[in-house]
Amino acid sequence: MADLSTARMKDGSVYQGNQTFSGMGVVKWCAICGIHRPQLGGTTRFVLGGRHWVCSKHKKPGATKNA
Repeated sequence: MADLSTARMKDGSVYQGNQTFSGMGVVKWCAICGIHRPQLGGTTRFVLGGRHWVCSKHKKPGATKNA
């Protein structure tokens, strides 16, 4: 009986899925950097004449955490 628990290629190797974007995770375009970065820790701010997402490297001027 055939093992149906794993997908296999024609040569018999186990299918790993689409590996083109492996390791990138979810990325967004930062309006200040102009680079695609992971969205973890980012926020939307008013830049470039509208509300756009910016990465966590750009803190608001004068922003401090509550003590």
